[in-house]
Amino acid sequence: MKNHSDQSPEKQIHFCPHCERIHEKDHRYCPSCGYKRRGFHFEPLRGFTILYLMLLIMSAAFFIIGFKVFEADDPLGDILFSLGTALGPIALIGLVYEYLLKDSLREAALRSYSEFSETAFQKSIDQLSVQSDTLEDLTKRLLHIGKVGLIGAFPERRYAFPYIEDAIASEEKEIFIVGTSFRGLLWPTPGEERLMRRISEKIKDSDCEVRFILTHPAFAHLRQSLEVVQRRETFHIAQEILETVTILKNSGVPCHNIRFVRGTPTIFGFMTQKMMLLNPYPLQLQAFTSLTFILDSKNGENPVYRAFERAHFRGVWDGRNVDTINGFDIVSLQKVFDQSLESMQLCVSGKRINYDIIDEL
Repeated sequence: MKNHSDQSPEKQIHFCPHCERIHEKDHRYCPSCGYKRRGFHFEPLRGFTILYLMLLIMSAAFFIIGFKVFEADDPLGDILFSLGTALGPIALIGLVYEYLLKDSLREAALRSYSEFSETAFQKSIDQLSVQSDTLEDLTKRLLHIGKVGLIGAFPERRYAFPYIEDAIASEEKEIFIVGTSFRGLLWPTPGEERLMRRISEKIKDSDCEVRFILTHPAFAHLRQSLEVVQRRETFHIAQEILETVTILKNSGVPCHNIRFVRGTPTIFGFMTQKMMLLNPYPLQLQAFTSLTFILDSKNGENPVYRAFERAHFRGVWDGRNVDTINGFDIVSLQKVFDQSLESMQLCVSGKRINYDIIDEL
């Protein structure tokens, strides 16, 4: 193979005679098949040259032997002359091709192929380049997603439930469930029945605590008018919370596993030791129709998981911003459900707005 140093750098090509692939750089070894080269050039193929030389020698030998035996054995001499006549031209043509025409024809073919590939395959090359950039971008996104332990994101909560079922079923210690009234959970669609069975099984399991954090009834009316945009039916969120407490009681949930957080709902969620489901509340929509995430705890090493554990699940459960009930009797329930923001003295504030800054604008 000739060295193509006389070509311009843009046009320079290098052909591997072993795997017949074209390379832009003059590699010491073929990157496709590992064919060993001599110096900075591919080693030439010697097999055909030796073959042609052997044919030429055999042709000459047949002529000499035929000449020697011609007078004694005419038929054998004719056969040897015929073989020599047949093999001689083949050997000569082969040697001429190897030493005079092979490189020139190959270079011409490569130039033709190179020019054709630049035009015919350019569109495919451009598409592959775009796809390569897209793949690189997706890889970077996956790396970022992996850092926060995100297993999946779903357009609605019901699509995420199958991914949390096994974590609920295998949980042996405790499960936290945070929501407003759990209306979308306790009145499930057929696709959510399996999840409810998992939760019911854990409620009956004395070794696993299932803890429910509901919105405090005194705060429910702050959400009421916003949900009217989506919920056209007549409803009363505080009443739904009371109905939920009744359902939990009938399901065997002890009263000490129910608490009411003094605040408007922000995220519906499940938390087990392995996984966490987070379903944000859009201001004017119910949570179960909105985006939902599943996080992996990474054996408790996921910082995002730990942050939500402290700020939204265990931290709230153990904090001062919750009310509890001492039983399911009317008196115990009324202590919570008859409270209002006024009775909690949460509507009174010593904070005043400073309007002097408006004059400074």
